[in-house]
Amino acid sequence: MPCFFYPALYTKASMCCIIKYQDNQEQEIVIMKATKVFTMIDDIVKKIQKSDDVTQEDGEKMIGQLTELADIYREVEVHEDQMAVYDALRQKGEWLKSQFSSKKSSDRIKKEINRYIRLLRASLADFRGETGVLLRFHRMFVILSLALLMLSPGMYGPVMSVLLVIPVFGALRGIRDRRMNGIYLSGLIVPLALVTGINWLRAGAGLFSILGAATSVFALVMIYMIYKVKDMFV
Repeated sequence: MPCFFYPALYTKASMCCIIKYQDNQEQEIVIMKATKVFTMIDDIVKKIQKSDDVTQEDGEKMIGQLTELADIYREVEVHEDQMAVYDALRQKGEWLKSQFSSKKSSDRIKKEINRYIRLLRASLADFRGETGVLLRFHRMFVILSLALLMLSPGMYGPVMSVLLVIPVFGALRGIRDRRMNGIYLSGLIVPLALVTGINWLRAGAGLFSILGAATSVFALVMIYMIYKVKDMFV
């Protein structure tokens, strides 16, 4: 899977608005409203309202989230280079609608609806051109992880340092693929890096103390970054 991208079949959109601008040569940008997406959301809301597989409490919560997202998507403009994301949302929505009539368990239906809600939220970053922050987050996490792996042997021993490699690589892969496990794992590793940096700072061990101070500050920035990008993950 390419970084920070939802794969889907590319299709041409109908009812497009063509915008032309002059920059050495005339170019065209195709823009359309996300009509099929917010219509899909409305259809899913109706499915939930009629379904016996979703409890009233869960249904009301999910309907509230979907209704809010439908209102947001009514204002979304889809550029030609965002059609893959748009089609992925439409296809996933069509598939989700079919699950209401396939005798799925209530827990499974609830899980799939919540996953679609996360996908809708995450895709807003693509349509708004905000995915650049994900690349910065990924690079910053790499730097913080390297600092943690350098500091941990002297604090926790070599065995612990080797074991840390597993969740670090899991987090890096999750961040690359915009999976929630990337956020969950980074949410474990970043506080550990913060504590490790503070402990080295208290130890006052020369160069490692300086690196510990820098790691602590970097970890605090990363905690803010996790909060900022969490809705961009599925």
